[in-house]
Amino acid sequence: MNGRQRPALTRLAAAAAGVTALIGLAACGTPPPDTGAAPSAGGSARPSSAPTTTAASPTPTPSPTPTVDQTALKPGTNHNHAAAAYAYQAKDVQACLRAKPGEAACPISKKVVFLTFDDGPTDSTTPKVLDILKEKGVHGSFFVIVGPQGMEKANPQLVKREIAEGHSIVIHSYSHSYGLLYPGGRANAQNIMGDYDKALAGIRKQLGNDYAVRGFRYPGGHGWKGLEASDQALAQREAYWMDWNSNNGDGESKSAPGSGSAAAERVKSTHRASGLPNVAVVLMHDYKDNALTTGGLAEVIDFFKDQGYEFGVVN
Repeated sequence: MNGRQRPALTRLAAAAAGVTALIGLAACGTPPPDTGAAPSAGGSARPSSAPTTTAASPTPTPSPTPTVDQTALKPGTNHNHAAAAYAYQAKDVQACLRAKPGEAACPISKKVVFLTFDDGPTDSTTPKVLDILKEKGVHGSFFVIVGPQGMEKANPQLVKREIAEGHSIVIHSYSHSYGLLYPGGRANAQNIMGDYDKALAGIRKQLGNDYAVRGFRYPGGHGWKGLEASDQALAQREAYWMDWNSNNGDGESKSAPGSGSAAAERVKSTHRASGLPNVAVVLMHDYKDNALTTGGLAEVIDFFKDQGYEFGVVN
């Protein structure tokens, strides 16, 4: 065989081998494996290449914030929650009363008037005072007698109404007895503090132990001899005495005004006599059947509104 014949024979052999292979495949009937075919029922599935999606966790619902009753006593004070916006510390009010005109000792920079009512509550006068304050949209501070002359005798709902309507309740005394508090015309610190403690306990009996107060007004004012010891004892309890720089004259037995309108004029004149201070503390009373206060209160309120004063309460 020459060299030309070898390639031809090689091609023939390869063709024959291909025919043989095709015949063999047709005989067994088995197709060549298809790597893309689905696995048999008994086989193991291949893991999917698609990304796995995790369901988002639900956002927890926050607990509702408890609603605060704005008319309820604010713990640690002598007024309700709403009154916190216009309540002033007794220590600051006292500093303003004691400061001389033009001095920087007064920590209250606004024009603020404090309408204060002593010697109540009484069933005849206190409701009328509250009605007028409500009608005028202003608030006051009630310096109460806690014992038989005041709270123990009056309708217990009155002090609760005072708190609910945004006023403050301050201690005036338990007994209001000059003979007990100032025997011989001189202050007795032990008796004064005992009376104070009894008054505080009496108020808490009606309003609860959350009641706390920083203000105090001596019966008859701060003009008694020998008050230094009781002043110090009060300050140790963070309580501060407070007088006034204007009044309507309803506490004067001999020179009291003859009408409610005259009582209002007395407030204006005493306010001017005090130098028109930015911090005005007006003394009035809600003792039994006091027509001077109830008759002149609306005019007093209008006067201070016209002068640009805000109305605060004493804490």
